Amino acid sequence: MVYQHWAAGFVEEVLNGETFKPAGVCSHQAWSESMVLQPLLEGMLGYRADAHTNRLTFRPWFPPQWNSARVRSMKVGTRSVDCTMQKEQNRTVYSFTANKKGPLVIDFQPILPLGTIIEEIRIGKRRIISGKVIRSYIDCPLLEVRMEKTMDVVFIHRGGVGIVPELPALEIGSTSKGLRIISEKYSAGNYMVECEGPPGTSFLLQIVDPDSTIISAENAELIREANALPVLRVTFGGYNISQRKTIMVRLKPS
Repeated sequence: MVYQHWAAGFVEEVLNGETFKPAGVCSHQAWSESMVLQPLLEGMLGYRADAHTNRLTFRPWFPPQWNSARVRSMKVGTRSVDCTMQKEQNRTVYSFTANKKGPLVIDFQPILPLGTIIEEIRIGKRRIISGKVIRSYIDCPLLEVRMEKTMDVVFIHRGGVGIVPELPALEIGSTSKGLRIISEKYSAGNYMVECEGPPGTSFLLQIVDPDSTIISAENAELIREANALPVLRVTFGGYNISQRKTIMVRLKPS
């Protein structure tokens, strides 16, 4: 969002967190400008390449509401790798394609929604029976995928929930008024979200729940409408300082 403000091609190095204004340090820093792409490459894609060993690290963290995605031209030396993701009800397929043949190893760890139960993983013709429950994001399986030209990795799964928070609208000179997601947790069949907001505000959180596992919610109003994602309305009281709430979403037993 920051790159959309001030001069084209300039990303401020240091901002005033109170008023969203330049803090007077340096308005044109190369490493600050890289933050337009770095969150995408390292954050969402977890992309890293080692040409000496023909090894690619790919740790995609796509938003839970995305049912498809395509990543093009991940470079590993002179080779280029594309990946497509296609998600259905209880099946997600990642298809890898290289522009030329030759041995390539992909350290592959897709981030799955909390509460997901992985029943089976298929890497080409190889099958892995799992049954693993994703209780935290570090539980997502790390796979070593060896390929020459193409390879499909298929996840058979059920359950799992994730949130889609509202995107904040940044205004120069304004104080922070948006919702802050502090943490997510899955425990004892419940999905919990700790969040923070200014006093006297209300926010909507969409919940991705493909298997309709949500029973009820505490500390938020659960709104259901036909042909739409469930929504949590969270309201913060108080008068002077930001408030924290832990929303507990109760789920059906697996």
